Amino acid sequence: MLEGMSHKLKRAARSSYAAEVIAIGDAVDVAQGVRDQLAEMLYGPVARGAGMKLSGWQIPMTVVTDSKDGHDRLNSDAGVGSSAQKSVNLELASIREILDRPETRVRWTDGSNMLSDALTKDMPSCHLKDTLNRGTWSIEFKEQFVRVARRVAREQWVKRMKSLVREGKLVVPSTMTA
Repeated sequence: MLEGMSHKLKRAARSSYAAEVIAIGDAVDVAQGVRDQLAEMLYGPVARGAGMKLSGWQIPMTVVTDSKDGHDRLNSDAGVGSSAQKSVNLELASIREILDRPETRVRWTDGSNMLSDALTKDMPSCHLKDTLNRGTWSIEFKEQFVRVARRVAREQWVKRMKSLVREGKLVVPSTMTA
């Protein structure tokens, strides 16, 4: 089963790192809910009490993120960070508690390999279409995905800058045009 999210956060974040950690936490919560429902359908209801903490452990769960820093902090044995980011530290601790369960892991992939981003961001959708046609998705790093995304982003930036120059909203110094 594959679930993808690309959305605006419901909570305020003070940095892009905090926003990524919150997003990972949201994804883990959704995945754990689906995992628990599948386990109950396959293995019957879970008894209330201490056993609920491990409900769904029979169903493997891999959470994939394009946040390298978030991934690295979740997979490290180091502390969660400074006390200045208390809410982020609490979120990291909560995610780590779930990741300590059996058959549960977080993996990193490059942002250009994230399928849901093609639905909500200005980026090429060829990777999404190819993946849907194949019926498989790999979270392994592939340089070709990165090169295509960077080239397209650069082309879009150049196009936008030229448009701003034509509209007179951006003035290019004569030393740069020579």
